[in-house]
Amino acid sequence: MEGAMKKLIWLILIVGISVHADIPKPVPVFLIKPYLYTIKGQKWALAWSYTTGGPTRSDVTFVQNNQVLTLHGTLDNGLFTALLPLPSCDFGNVTYKVGGQMDLIKLTDVPCPETKVTTRFTFMADTQEGPKYDKIFAKQIKEFDGSAVLIGGDLVQTGDKFDDWVRFFDALDPVISTHALIPVVGNHEYRNTPAVPYWKHFFQTEANDDFYSLDIGPVHVMAINSCFADDPSMRLKQLGWLKSELEKPSKWRVVFYHHPAFSRSIANNPVAPKREYLALQEDYVPLFEQYHVDLVLNGHTHLYEHSFKDGVHYLTMGPAGGIMGTYGAKNKYALESHLKRTIAEIEASQEELRIVTTTIEGKTLSEFTLNKEYTIDSEVSQE
Repeated sequence: MEGAMKKLIWLILIVGISVHADIPKPVPVFLIKPYLYTIKGQKWALAWSYTTGGPTRSDVTFVQNNQVLTLHGTLDNGLFTALLPLPSCDFGNVTYKVGGQMDLIKLTDVPCPETKVTTRFTFMADTQEGPKYDKIFAKQIKEFDGSAVLIGGDLVQTGDKFDDWVRFFDALDPVISTHALIPVVGNHEYRNTPAVPYWKHFFQTEANDDFYSLDIGPVHVMAINSCFADDPSMRLKQLGWLKSELEKPSKWRVVFYHHPAFSRSIANNPVAPKREYLALQEDYVPLFEQYHVDLVLNGHTHLYEHSFKDGVHYLTMGPAGGIMGTYGAKNKYALESHLKRTIAEIEASQEELRIVTTTIEGKTLSEFTLNKEYTIDSEVSQE
């Protein structure tokens, strides 16, 4: 009887082991799905994270022009990051897949400056507070199918709230998994946390050192930090660098940052507590004019505005997700202004730079075209 019992126990153990061996491992669940971004305009990286209890190792299957590589994701405080072996432009045919994804995802290429094809990219700002609106804009950006998505600050409502960041990445996932995310920091990222630790966590760069440039086709894009009230060191820190960037030969020069120098918004009223616009007017606008910057892109005021001063166009986007702004100041350089949620769709060739502003309803609000002699043909819709 005792021998039969031993045999039964061994049989149960063997069957249990066999059944357990046949059980597939659970597929990890993403907390933040993979997103592509630039590290100071010099490197391309993917980052992603899993829900609690996810794997402690996650690799990327990276395929470039039919060559397959396995890239190891570096884990830091729950976030995996993998540097991609990509050139600054003209990636070629690139796809990738990380653990938990079923299919390969194709990256959108970023053309080099000498390209003969039309280059496309989008600009949006102030995605905070409104993930339902951000998701609508993400679909529009996906359909536009440019090379990159520039975001002009205030990605989240409160920079030290992790859940705000999770909502941001979730809302834009349809785009930033395939198109390069190119952000600048806004005042809301600084809120409650002058060190902006989540900026470094998600973008591998300290916020007070995150000014950089990159080429998107014939457009030389320069990203700077305008949070002078939250980080006074930034006011003069970037100027020498910016001057050297503007001295480089380029077909088109586009600068983007959070605060606009000119606006009808109450935020640019002389009695407003924060006056970044004065620092911009004193230190930065003269450089834009001296070096013939074609286009300056901003957010912050939560209203759409197109200004023009001494050959430079200033385009402030309406809030992608934030609450609508309020008028309360004068702007003698304003060509038009609307209380609308907007994004800008930008097309660049060697001959023209075309900027189309569209609303959350997908309608064209305004458009204008620059040529290489810095003149303008404008078609503006009327409300």
